[in-house]
Amino acid sequence: MSDAPSLVILLVYALATARLTALATGADEITAPALLRLTSKINPAKQDKGWRFLLSYGITCMWCASIYVGILLMAPVAFWYPTEPWALIPAMGLTFSWISGATSEWGR
Repeated sequence: MSDAPSLVILLVYALATARLTALATGADEITAPALLRLTSKINPAKQDKGWRFLLSYGITCMWCASIYVGILLMAPVAFWYPTEPWALIPAMGLTFSWISGATSEWGR
């Protein structure tokens, strides 16, 4: 895996970030109920426009959450990848998951 071109590695991590972000923001049906319960506890009336609103919005916004997910996902790679190619394995699994999910409706 250490011979993989840099652009391929970036693509793998970009797609892995997309998959984790979908899970983290509740865009995926698996995590949506838990995220709804969490955000309703943070901002129960959904009228508070202060820090509670910002926190619940930051958790459910794909654009916002992808920043945090991307940073968390790339940190191990930036630290370990030059000497430890195993750092690509979690991202590759998430990438394959994203590609499978994105293409699941093709040909049906």
